[in-house]
Amino acid sequence: MTLVSEIIKKHGPLDFVLVDACGVLYNAAGSVPSAGDTWNRIKGLGIQPVVLSNNTSISIPHIAERLQSKGFEINEQDIISSGLSLHLDAHCQSLIRGKRVYNYGWDSSVPYIEDAGGIISELDMAEAIICMASLKVDNEYAYEAIVAKLKSAPQTPVICANPDHHVWTPKGPYPVVGYYAKRLETELGTPVYWIGKPYANFSQVVKGILSQRFDLSSAKGLFFDDNPENLLALQRDLGIPGIVVRDTGLCQILPYRKHFENSGLPWVSAFKFSQ
Repeated sequence: MTLVSEIIKKHGPLDFVLVDACGVLYNAAGSVPSAGDTWNRIKGLGIQPVVLSNNTSISIPHIAERLQSKGFEINEQDIISSGLSLHLDAHCQSLIRGKRVYNYGWDSSVPYIEDAGGIISELDMAEAIICMASLKVDNEYAYEAIVAKLKSAPQTPVICANPDHHVWTPKGPYPVVGYYAKRLETELGTPVYWIGKPYANFSQVVKGILSQRFDLSSAKGLFFDDNPENLLALQRDLGIPGIVVRDTGLCQILPYRKHFENSGLPWVSAFKFSQ
């Protein structure tokens, strides 16, 4: 089994390592047992690990707190969520700032919208809709309400800040908010502004954030993710090599496993530093 330590040795010396969250550090079954130790040992080598996640269901302070409680040596500045795009991407800003915004997500998604200058609104009064997180219950009810809104006001902008369509669970793939945003696009013809992995607009947001900490003209990094599409995109857009984490997330679902097998990307079974 190839280990993270072997990958780092092969590609080193490194300045940073980007790590996806869901499917790499944890999944629907709980924390990946080796992940916290691997994160901390990478940090101990003088390499900066950074979470790079499409998680917009909870705020960055909550993500940090949750990982700290699992033993990760992590600070808020070590987390890049696609939710940051709402205020760092110019087009998102133009759709949100000063506008009444409906949050298709959790209450803990709201800080991303407020940081972008959005005013949280009920759906009937909304001037924009932002898809942040699928709901724990009544997703179909919420989806149908948004459909009705868009039929009555088709000009309403829709942003999806978490493009993930599924997450892995022991019972099989579970649809999340990107799945519902894609349905809006296909069933209604609604133009959705997608931002997050694997989109190039988010790669530019990531580049801007990383450049505040590293000289990207010379710094070397790696990216560990369970979705081959995300890895290929960041490799294309920023030149950061990708490593598939094969057995703790999306690659356990057949279409993603086939995509991985066709990608030619190197892989590790899990985010595990050593035996």
